[in-house]
Amino acid sequence: FSRALSLALSLSTASPRYYWCFLIGILYTSFVRIKYDQVTENSHFHQFSNDGNTNDLRMDETKTATNTTLTTEEFMEKLLTSYNASKAVALPLWNCTDAFEENVTKLAFVHVFKTAGSSVSDFLRDYALKCSAGYARIISCTNVDPDSVRSKDGFWKHCRVKEGFSRNHKGIKPDFYKKFNDQLLGNHIDIIGGHFRLGTMDYLKNAERKSSKVRYMSFFRDAAMRYISGVTYVEGNKGWKKEQIVQEVKDRILSASKNKKYNIRYADYLKTLWQTEKSRQHHRHLGNSKSSEDTAKIARLVMQNLVDYNVIIGITENYSDSLEILQHLMDPTGNVTEVFTEHGMRDQEGNFHTWSSNPSLVSSSAVMKEIKNDRETYGALMEHVKFEQMIYNFALALHKKQYEAVKKNLQSTLP
Repeated sequence: FSRALSLALSLSTASPRYYWCFLIGILYTSFVRIKYDQVTENSHFHQFSNDGNTNDLRMDETKTATNTTLTTEEFMEKLLTSYNASKAVALPLWNCTDAFEENVTKLAFVHVFKTAGSSVSDFLRDYALKCSAGYARIISCTNVDPDSVRSKDGFWKHCRVKEGFSRNHKGIKPDFYKKFNDQLLGNHIDIIGGHFRLGTMDYLKNAERKSSKVRYMSFFRDAAMRYISGVTYVEGNKGWKKEQIVQEVKDRILSASKNKKYNIRYADYLKTLWQTEKSRQHHRHLGNSKSSEDTAKIARLVMQNLVDYNVIIGITENYSDSLEILQHLMDPTGNVTEVFTEHGMRDQEGNFHTWSSNPSLVSSSAVMKEIKNDRETYGALMEHVKFEQMIYNFALALHKKQYEAVKKNLQSTLP
């Protein structure tokens, strides 16, 4: 800044007009830089408003997660050491008996492919029906046009609603399925689930075009099993047999190993829309190949996002514990415990129902067993998903901290 000011002073001897134009430009740039720093210094997204410009500045991909000199393991440990689970789960969102209205905090479930998302969606739908809350399930929204989200007309290009109902349990009109209207969700929907990116629902508006308060949650699954389950589900629905799917997995994994490609599907959902927009612009010039270093940066960014957004963490392998966290947040007085136990939460006797929605036609476990018998393929698989496994391990650690915080909170309320 001081050098630029000296240059402005030297220009004043040549032309006063150049001097004033240059000085005004410097002052404006400095102001924007200061405001940016004030925004990015804040470590928790929900401590400031959901204003669109704030989101764009806040979620810049040049933040510490992508520039750190720490290894990914060191970065994980640093985040976990300072993580305060109480900020994510200490206070309930609402109670089932509450009167839901447009200014209530919304719950947005980011459904990552093959992480028990269909089962979670069914649970959220049944809870909403029981508690007279508005519910909508979104599809095709991970690639929503960012400009349409920022626009004032409220229609998000590419997003669709698969199913939904408002608080009076009336179904959403058919024309809404063709065109996503953020105002309808802002006014009448309390629980939103489906395939969309973290942070996107902060742009929901009510009738006065004011932003909605939103809390996010997502489920995670062991990376190798999630990968196998994804291939098994897609190919199994084509009528493929187990042997064909096993060979397909082997071919894909060995090809990825040869080309040194890494799988990190979580980024399709847990990198924000704005981070993705920025990285796509960047890759137009640098190409779209992801090295090990690039993938590690993406993994760290996802981890940072989970902390910044105070994401409620569910784990597929700890499904009952995950529902216990959700009951604390959504039904703290236990008025509709049966909805939670019917969907897989342990009852008072320690028993629980096995709940599965949208299952694969071929067993993923059977396919994994065959892959494990092939040492070369299994080793290549674990290398292929190693960064996604790091994200899973990090999410699992957050989940355990959140579960412990819930249990501690419940014990403190006992007489």
